[in-house]
Amino acid sequence: HLQAYKPKNNYKEKIIKITLNDGTELITTKEHPILVYRDELIFIPAEKLKENKQVVMFINNSEKTFKIKKTGFVD
Repeated sequence: HLQAYKPKNNYKEKIIKITLNDGTELITTKEHPILVYRDELIFIPAEKLKENKQVVMFINNSEKTFKIKKTGFVD
């Protein structure tokens, strides 16, 4: 389980928090590319992620997939 640093949003840019089914939270800009599996591995902007879709992460040199539990903008 990864712990994420929660930065204060001092910028005008929208920040998105993505919660995965294992409880991992990804905090990123809405344009940040996230690796997903959609018949093939592709990158899509974080703002386009949908709940119950799969994201792909490489942890300790191994590929793991997680379902998105929740996504939303951070204040």
